[in-house]
Amino acid sequence: QLMFREAFQWEQEVEDFVRERTKGYSLNVPCGKSTIGDVRLDIDSNLSMREAYDMFKQKLPYPTNTFDTVISDPPWSMGHYFRPRLFFDLVRVCKIGGQIIYNATWIPTSKFVTLKEIWVRQSSQFSNISVITIFEKTKDCPE
Repeated sequence: QLMFREAFQWEQEVEDFVRERTKGYSLNVPCGKSTIGDVRLDIDSNLSMREAYDMFKQKLPYPTNTFDTVISDPPWSMGHYFRPRLFFDLVRVCKIGGQIIYNATWIPTSKFVTLKEIWVRQSSQFSNISVITIFEKTKDCPE
């Protein structure tokens, strides 16, 4: 059985950084306590969002090419084999020419996106880092 801690929220500077780069109709998954995104999904249905979503059991419930911006800050302890499945689904629901803003301790890859920016963030001295990558979706991908 999975155990969850209180939902995470980025520091205000990171929240502002991501908000400034968010364009058009946007999805944030998993959103934690972030208020960024027209659609915000997280496993905790008590948060302020449209619906609960379990990324380990479900595909995103949206058609291909729905969002202009897709934001994701997945659990950093996420198993290696879950990482591609989530990222490929984020790419699927992003429009061609749209962007995926991804915060993790790894850099995902896909032949359907181009990496545009890489930012390294650290919350405090001697703490772990994360990498914020910004991708542009360049072509359609299979469902």
